[in-house]
Order: sequence, then structure tokens, then C-alpha cells
Amino acid sequence: MCGSQMASLYSNIVWTTSAEHSTQLEAMSDEDFAEAVNRALNDDYSPPPPSQIAKLVPSILPSPLSLFAGGPREFEPPPRVTGAVGKRLSFPLSLSFTGKYVLPRMALVGDAAHTVHPLAGQGVNLGFLDAAALARVIGNGIKDGREIGDLLLLEEYQAERQKENLRMIAALHALQRVFCTQNWPLPLLRNIGLDAVQILTPVKNRIMSYAMGLQGWK
Repeated sequence: MCGSQMASLYSNIVWTTSAEHSTQLEAMSDEDFAEAVNRALNDDYSPPPPSQIAKLVPSILPSPLSLFAGGPREFEPPPRVTGAVGKRLSFPLSLSFTGKYVLPRMALVGDAAHTVHPLAGQGVNLGFLDAAALARVIGNGIKDGREIGDLLLLEEYQAERQKENLRMIAALHALQRVFCTQNWPLPLLRNIGLDAVQILTPVKNRIMSYAMGLQGWK
């Protein structure tokens, strides 16, 4: 007789909370921590995103514009956490942004130039985009016969990345503030906004493309 076994799924989480609560979470057993995660995902915060927006889309959007909507989708609750493995660590959140990325023969990239709230891995994405932009600027400079450490050349990298990084930092900071607030009616408005983005596929794709560094807001 053959038996079957469900495969285990593992996921890393970043939990933004107060210093006091983080100390409590670190001291919990794995079982208690798993239950705390389930409560946070399903019970302690705002209710599931409303489906009213999805149901209203066909009636409020003109017929041609309705083609861009993904249609109503039922809310899917997150999978239940059954256990916790590994060591839990906490660290204070910080937001930093240096006003100058470059000096002669020196350029800062990634966390050396900016640190952001750890939302959706955007910190490492910004670092990758910094490195790619710096490599491109230096490569173009070499083709033109310029010295790779020339300050004017490196300032081209600074001008490009500072603008994009500031936009992402401002967006992440705003998201962090919005999701940390549970005062009525902000949770409802927040869920309606998320539901609308989910429905409007072009908007969602634009946001995802920007977050992945595939395009800017132009």
C-alpha cells in the first residue's frame, strides 16, 4: 500500500512591530510563534479586502475600459503556518540616504548609499540597479575614452540613481506608515485600494515592473 506525504513549504518573513513586541516574539517557542504569525495574518489586523470593488467594476467602468480589468476575484486567505524553524532575529529599522554618492574614483552603491524599510526586498533591488547603472555609465565612459574615475563621469550615475532611489524610498516609507496604522477607516480604504490595484491589471503590471527595476515612472 502506497502512502502519500504532502511536501513542506518554507517561507521567510519580515515582521515589522514595536521593540517590546519583537522581544516577546523572539522569546516564544516555535509553536507559540507559529500561532502568533497566524493570528497576525488572519485575526489581529484589518479584515479581508472587500469584494465590493471587484463587483462594481463592470458597472462603473465604460465598456472599452472594462477590458483592462481582471474581473472580480475572491479573497484567498494566507496559508496557515504549522511550525517555525531557524533562529529569529530582530533589528531596529532605519532610513538613511546620503546626499552624495560619488567622489573622484569612488562611488557608493546599495546600502552604502541608502537603507530602506525591508518591504518586498526592495533594498537589494535598489542595490542591483545601482550597480547596473554604474557599470553602464563606466562602460559608456570607456567607449568615449574617458577616465573611469572621473568625477564628471561618476556624477552621471549619481544623477540617475539618486532620483530613482528617492522615489522608491518615499514610496516604501509611505507604505510602511499606511500599513502600521490600524485606525478606522484607514484599513478599509487601504484594502479597497489594494483590491482596485488587483483588478486593474495594467496598473498592477506597471507597479510590478517598476518594483523590479524594469521601467521608471516616465
